[in-house]
Amino acid sequence: MNNSIISKSELAKMLEVGAPRISNLLNGGYIVENKDGKINLNHPLNKKYLKNRETNVVKHNPYKDIPKETLMASADEEILNTEDKAKVELALLNARLENQLKDNALLDIKIAALKKELVETEIMNKVIMSSFDFLFKELVEMPFNIVKEVVDIVKTGVDVENAVIELMTTAVNEKINEAIKGSEKAVNKFYGETG
Repeated sequence: MNNSIISKSELAKMLEVGAPRISNLLNGGYIVENKDGKINLNHPLNKKYLKNRETNVVKHNPYKDIPKETLMASADEEILNTEDKAKVELALLNARLENQLKDNALLDIKIAALKKELVETEIMNKVIMSSFDFLFKELVEMPFNIVKEVVDIVKTGVDVENAVIELMTTAVNEKINEAIKGSEKAVNKFYGETG
């Protein structure tokens, strides 16, 4: 196989970005893919983007091996005042707690259904609300999860506003799709286990 033709996931690893960033670059016309969905690194447009990125983006991420919590703490200290830091930390802790309690909520629903304390529509509403509660918590944390990609976009200096908007839109759509799939999975799991 030719080393200059790689998959999108290989390109994402090479550039140290996520899959949504590669999709944004393709959709924005900054890079192109072959008919088979592979990326030819020798294509003139792809070469131009990679060369521009090489001069505008730090080659090695000096923060790569530092835990996310440590990085967030440093960023918080530089950017936020003490009150704002406390609010952000509380929101993140609450979101993580809710995430851990999600399965417990589904278990509570199942127990109530087995005791015949809930009618089927209540069960479905609670299962779906539980999944969308989780979605809300994920959306709260989303900006912290895509910070690196936003910084990379800003460093390239190429159509920053539209690229950031597209990255955020893609990330939100992915979270919504995950919530829908989570609801479907929870309903299937519930009915599969209760008969």
